[in-house]
Amino acid sequence: RHDRHRRQLHDPGAGPREGTKAAKLVELLRRPEGATLAAIMKKFSWLPHTTRGLLSAGGALRKMGITVESFKSEGGERTYKIAS
Repeated sequence: RHDRHRRQLHDPGAGPREGTKAAKLVELLRRPEGATLAAIMKKFSWLPHTTRGLLSAGGALRKMGITVESFKSEGGERTYKIAS
């Protein structure tokens, strides 16, 4: 009886759960051009420090086994994408 109420634990190496903000962020970062800091902030209404924290080496995506690389685009904007 209690088994159906038991909460399933999420495997941290499996990536974000479907439908979450993290899953939507990963979707943005998987694009060939990646996503700029400004685009991520606008899409999720996040502040710069929140966005950088999620994307940093010690951030939530890294803990899910996702490596994010950062570079400056030709226009000079900070851009992030999932490392291939």
